[in-house]
Amino acid sequence: MVMPGGKTKELYPFICAIINIDGEKLGSVEFLIDTGSGVTVISAKDAMRIGINQIKGKLISITGIAGGEKCPQIRKDIDIIFIDSEDQTNILAINTDKITYRLLPHKHRGKQFQEQFRVPSLLGWDIMSKLKITLDYANNTVELCKQ
Repeated sequence: MVMPGGKTKELYPFICAIINIDGEKLGSVEFLIDTGSGVTVISAKDAMRIGINQIKGKLISITGIAGGEKCPQIRKDIDIIFIDSEDQTNILAINTDKITYRLLPHKHRGKQFQEQFRVPSLLGWDIMSKLKITLDYANNTVELCKQ
């Protein structure tokens, strides 16, 4: 959980953030810090929960360890506001012009559907490159600062 000043109480691989698109608050998402991901991707489950899956985007190809898929990429005025997960105070905000989200498979049953729902939202290099992220394993803290 990210604390005021950008520090966490304990090392936790997820960072909570509020997503705003064109000034409208959609909701909060917990992102897994993924240093191997080139793009930030909102999971299918989170996309449904905050309603971002209702916004049409150009399909782009993304590839990961489990293979590749086509995902919509939205190009709008997007704010990602990192917050403390306990008291919801703002830590820092990053503005970007695009974000990607995963689609659910056409079949809403079976193994593929269940697997898609388990994949977390990923904080990728496109956003991490705008931040200084310090992981202090000895003190169990994560610190976020703007570059």
